[in-house]
Amino acid sequence: MNQVLLKMIADHMFNEETKDKIITKLNENVDIPIIGEGTEEKILEALYETIEAAMKEVLFKDDVEEPAEEPAEEPAEEPVAGEPAE
Repeated sequence: MNQVLLKMIADHMFNEETKDKIITKLNENVDIPIIGEGTEEKILEALYETIEAAMKEVLFKDDVEEPAEEPAEEPAEEPVAGEPAE
């Protein structure tokens, strides 16, 4: 895919305004009773940043990847007389 287009998509998806909206919405809907809202927010920010990094890796991987070479087939061994064939 066109790298310029991918950059535009990533810039739109992963800007601070979008990050703030997503974290706020998650924080409204996720309640972990034994920790405070501030700690929840920190956890959600860490999760968001991890997801952002993974998504960017996926978006910006090389478009043209070298196809993996298949290993050459080895000739099948002939069974030895008296042994059962596999």
